[in-house]
Amino acid sequence: MSSCPRPNLLEAYEKGTLSEGDAELIERHLSSCPSCRSSLDRIRESDVFAKKLRTLIPIVPRDVPGTWEISGADPAHPDETTVLTESRDEGQIVHPFTVDPADFGSAHWAIPDYERVALCNEGSYGTVWAVRDRVGAFRALKVIDLERLQRRGVECRERTALEAYCRKVPHDSHLITIYHVGFVENLLYYTMELADDHTTRRPVRDAFPSSYRPLTLRVVLEGRRLGVDVSIEIARRLLQGLARLHDAGLIHRDIKPSNIVFVDHRPKLADIGIVTTEAETDQALGTPGYMPPDRVMDRTADTYALGKVLYEMLAGR
Repeated sequence: MSSCPRPNLLEAYEKGTLSEGDAELIERHLSSCPSCRSSLDRIRESDVFAKKLRTLIPIVPRDVPGTWEISGADPAHPDETTVLTESRDEGQIVHPFTVDPADFGSAHWAIPDYERVALCNEGSYGTVWAVRDRVGAFRALKVIDLERLQRRGVECRERTALEAYCRKVPHDSHLITIYHVGFVENLLYYTMELADDHTTRRPVRDAFPSSYRPLTLRVVLEGRRLGVDVSIEIARRLLQGLARLHDAGLIHRDIKPSNIVFVDHRPKLADIGIVTTEAETDQALGTPGYMPPDRVMDRTADTYALGKVLYEMLAGR
C-alpha cells in the first residue's frame, strides 16, 4: 500500500468487513504508519460498541441479589475442557491432572526471542505467558511440555490443531491471530494476540499493567448480564469469525465465555487447542454445559455453544 488508506477503509477494517487480502495490506501499513494507527484509535474511541464495553469496568459482587454462580460438571473445574470417553451416551468425564507449579515456575526460560513478562494461565501440560518480542510488542505465548504429554501417554492435539488453523484459516478480525509457532528442547510454543487488560478494558501497548488479567467474556460476565444490543453485537461478530472457521472446513469444539477474548475491544474466538477438521469430529471433546445433548461435535455443535453463550449474556446465568 503506497498511500494511507481512506477513513472508510479503516472503519471497514475495524468492523472486520474487508477481504482477507485487503485486511493484510492495511495491517502491514499500520505497522509502519503512526498517523494511521492514531486514526484507527480515534475510530475505536468513537465506536459505540467499544464504549459500551468500557462501561462494564465495575464488576458487580457475586452476593448482589440477582447474580449467579458458575455451574459445571465439577465444582473445582466449572469451565474446563474435558474429554468424554467411551460411548456418546455413557461418557465418562476425565478432568486434567493438577499441574505442579514447580514444573514451570522455576524452570529456565528456554524460548528464544521473547522476554517473559507475567504468567497468565497454567494448565495440565503447559502455561500461557505475557511476553515481549524483540521489537517491544506484547504478545501471549503458550508453552506445551511435549515430554509430560508423552510420559502420560497423552496425544498432543494442539500440534495438529495449530497446523490446521495456521494453514487453512484466513485472517479474520474475530478469530485470534497466531504469529509464530516453534519448537525448542521438548517444548512446543506459539505466540498470539494478547488480550486487553481486565481492569482498564484497554489494549496492552506501551506499559504492562501490574495487575494484568486477560479480558475474556467470562470476566465481563462475572455477576452480571449484558444489554440486548451489546449481547447481539458480540454474537454477530463471533458468528462472523465462526463462519470463516467453518468455511475453512474446521470445527472449534470449545466455544465458551472463557475462550472468547477481547483484543482492541474486539471479541475473538480463542483457544484453538482442540480445533479439528470436519472429517475428524468422532471424539466427543469439549466442555460440559456447552456441548450439545447428542455429543456430536460437528459445526452444529459450535453453533449450539455460541447460542448458549448468547443466552448467558442475555440471562446472566
